[in-house]
Amino acid sequence: MAPKAEPELLAHRSLTAMSERFGDETVVLEPSSDRYVRLNANGSRLWERLKTPLSVAELAAMLAGEWRLEPERAHADVLAFVDFLVERGLIELRPRSSSGG
Repeated sequence: MAPKAEPELLAHRSLTAMSERFGDETVVLEPSSDRYVRLNANGSRLWERLKTPLSVAELAAMLAGEWRLEPERAHADVLAFVDFLVERGLIELRPRSSSGG
């Protein structure tokens, strides 16, 4: 069972995931499992930001600021987004190292 997203965990793209942007949407493929998902504009923006690892809390703050969402709503949306992609092997979660990176 895949780990669940928590605010302090760092999310990062799977090294094997491939993606392609089509307008406001992005299609992400995990070749080893032959699974793919289509992300809407919000999901595409979050996926773009995950070129470098970010914490779930950082992603939620970014989403709240850019889309003018209530922080609670942004947090819930990011948790659902991350958990959805973790379950499909497209995002991995890890603790932040003690050195801060």
